[in-house]
Amino acid sequence: MAERTRSFLCIEPEPALRATLKSWLDSLKGLAPRLKWVQADAVHLTLKFLGEQSPEKLTELRNRIPEALSANALRTFYLELSGVGAFPNYRLPRVLWMDLSGETEALCDLWKTVENLTTRMGFPPETRPFRPHLTLARIKDPGDFSLALAKTLTESDPPMGRWKVGSVTLMRSELRSGGPLYSPLASFPLYKV
Repeated sequence: MAERTRSFLCIEPEPALRATLKSWLDSLKGLAPRLKWVQADAVHLTLKFLGEQSPEKLTELRNRIPEALSANALRTFYLELSGVGAFPNYRLPRVLWMDLSGETEALCDLWKTVENLTTRMGFPPETRPFRPHLTLARIKDPGDFSLALAKTLTESDPPMGRWKVGSVTLMRSELRSGGPLYSPLASFPLYKV
């Protein structure tokens, strides 16, 4: 039986924006060293988690995504970093994330296209509402989330930045002890405006 690949579809920020996020994240890590911080070069906006998939299923997906993007005339658009939050909240945080603004209607159209395609292909439909964000850290024990970090996040200015979303990436995710390792399997361009 062929090896299955853990994968997801996502949007990747531009390298300059990742560099901005890296310096900011590095400044926060000292305030909460026990959090599972995401490496800056791995920060992404997940459109659809696919789970463990066969090579045949991933090939079918690769073949069908360009057609879906084209059929919906999805064009490039801009997103911006716009603040920090926690799921479900700062009192009992499980995930620390960066909020996004900008052309969110275009982003939602892209998400709907991906969701409709993958559901038609037999992937389970998403049951939660789409909340676009960049995950910054995971929190296993809410006690690891320090008051100093909460104060810094609520009182300081998080980094700002804008980037042009020009493609969707099919990403492989390999779980490792030091955190997941992501590697792109394919990239699907949006129409240039």
